[in-house]
Amino acid sequence: MLPSDEPSTRSSYRTVLIVDDQPEFLKMMGRLLASRSSMVVRLAGSALAARTVLHAEPVHLVCSDYLLPDTDGISLLREVGERWPLVHRVLMSGHAEPDWVADLPYLVLHKGMASPTAVRDLLVLMARAG
Repeated sequence: MLPSDEPSTRSSYRTVLIVDDQPEFLKMMGRLLASRSSMVVRLAGSALAARTVLHAEPVHLVCSDYLLPDTDGISLLREVGERWPLVHRVLMSGHAEPDWVADLPYLVLHKGMASPTAVRDLLVLMARAG
């Protein structure tokens, strides 16, 4: 990724990658994000699929669930930070425990049952991070 690809405003989040192994949640978040923003939304059901997207095109924000079939979201986002340092990262989890959340170098979004609320919260976090 080139330095000019670094997101600086909410509108600069051209591509967001959502990583979650629950197909229903993944599709719903993708649909809701696409309908409430001008971003391109990519979906991945595993860390391997996420890496494929990251290698194929510039991604400006990665939102990963904590529980993935091939790794955990913390490991994936750590790798994203090392390999693509200009990409913003958000961990989504319904199981966030305060002791490990405090040590994370990126934003954490509680992934509750109210997904429209999660989308709104994600959009707010994106505006603050940008």
